[in-house]
Amino acid sequence: MGSMKTLKPHCPSKFVRRFTAALLLLCLPALAQQTLFDIQYKTRIEGIPITTDRSVVQLQDGTYEYRMRSSNFLARFEETSHFRIGANGMLQPLRNVSERKVFGISSKATTDFDWESGVAVYRRKDDVREIEISEGMLDRTLEDAVGLHAQVAEGCDVVIIEGLVPDRSEPYTAKLNVEIAKMRL
Repeated sequence: MGSMKTLKPHCPSKFVRRFTAALLLLCLPALAQQTLFDIQYKTRIEGIPITTDRSVVQLQDGTYEYRMRSSNFLARFEETSHFRIGANGMLQPLRNVSERKVFGISSKATTDFDWESGVAVYRRKDDVREIEISEGMLDRTLEDAVGLHAQVAEGCDVVIIEGLVPDRSEPYTAKLNVEIAKMRL
């Protein structure tokens, strides 16, 4: 029989151990996120191919992130919205970022919602606007409807609100009509 060679266990260098530990620590927040919805699809509009990705992720702090990205060889549009479920069970936006790039020209807009002060701050280039917000607000359109109702209803016994004409190309109109009907004015 030949001689036997004893093998020493291989131990990674101190650098490799530290690098691996740091990498794991960086990955922990991503591991705590839960993807609730994730889809990618391709379509054509007027013959132009478009790829779209959409996802909803519950973040480590209990808030949610909605991401949508559509792109083709001419343009790219991305929107990221951070929100939480409010005490009343309704979605409550925290931040919205919209970015687009068409023929190499970029544009970015952000809206930050401060529910304690009742103000949302919209920023796009040098344009900064403060918009009043209120609990349960679905969107600016409904807030405007409530404000207009208050003006029209002054001195009236009855106010009839007809809503919007339903349009299949604009499915949001049906939702707005339902929300308008539920408003307590």
